Amino acid sequence: MEDYKVDIRKAVSDDAEFLCLLMNDDRILGRLNEVPTTLDDWKEAVSVWEDDSDEENYLVWLNGDRIGWFSFNNLQSTYRIAYLKMAVLLPEYQHCGIGTAVLQRLLKNLKDRGYKPWHFTPTPTM
Repeated sequence: MEDYKVDIRKAVSDDAEFLCLLMNDDRILGRLNEVPTTLDDWKEAVSVWEDDSDEENYLVWLNGDRIGWFSFNNLQSTYRIAYLKMAVLLPEYQHCGIGTAVLQRLLKNLKDRGYKPWHFTPTPTM
């Protein structure tokens, strides 16, 4: 991880093409059980995000190239509990610590802004 220069930036309209490529990658579609989308779908989504104070979307950049997307929602909740909506990296950047480092930075940012951590505790089965 120390050889990498990882940046996290809020998604902007210029990111729609990358998001379309990322989320139409067959390896990602299969894992997320998603359906293919169009560039127009992503242009519209990013446009909506710009005015949605309940959601934040971030692009992950590595050495100047976009490699992933992380998203949180429920930011306007009374209890200030944010939910991770999406965490996806291009497959060639998975399992090398980048996603973990990005998630830790984003969660720290949320905590610093007064959001509480949310933990899922599965119900024990009988």
